[in-house]
Amino acid sequence: MHPYYAAKTDSLLDDFRAAVSQAAPEFEDLLGVGRLEDLAGRIEASYREVIAQLPYVGGDEGRMTPFFERGLSLVALGRVLRAEGVGTGRIGRLTKAVFREYFASIPEAGRRQLGTDFLSAGNRAVLEREAGRSQTREHPEDFVYSIVEAGEGEDFDLGIDYHECGLSKFCHKHGDLDLLPHICAVDFDAYALRSVGLERKTTLASGAERCDFRFKAGS
Repeated sequence: MHPYYAAKTDSLLDDFRAAVSQAAPEFEDLLGVGRLEDLAGRIEASYREVIAQLPYVGGDEGRMTPFFERGLSLVALGRVLRAEGVGTGRIGRLTKAVFREYFASIPEAGRRQLGTDFLSAGNRAVLEREAGRSQTREHPEDFVYSIVEAGEGEDFDLGIDYHECGLSKFCHKHGDLDLLPHICAVDFDAYALRSVGLERKTTLASGAERCDFRFKAGS
């Protein structure tokens, strides 16, 4: 385990426990009464295992660090559900429910502000700088991406093409590629919760050359 994640293990687990607990009604609906209580210890142990496997991609200075921490917590959950024989449809619904609970404590106005900040000129400058930095591949297990301008006939406020996906690299390395689509699926909720629309036509996970994220305010 990298020392950065060793120091954060307790806080990461606290956030994950809270998200899973808040999603309890969905677990009860899909798995039955009492199943979450039965699985809680294994789910936490699975996330501990994932934390020990997390690649270091710059720590607090790495833009994608939170994506690894939260996105791969869903892999931890998926591993347990997969071992229990839970079908892919239910795994998808449960991972989405847990992910949404990560944002539940943020009031709607606060989430909207996050979306406004994300699409701001100031953040675009940051993204352009970080995109260039990603292309140096200082951290080989990280994402690699570029900023895209809207062309003729296109209507979006911000475009990002991901040429390499750190989460895909992790899943390939650890045998979790079947769980990767569930992580990809939560991207739409992640931005919708911030009142930002996302359109994505291609993904690396599906064998395309890029993930083409196109963002629109207020969608």
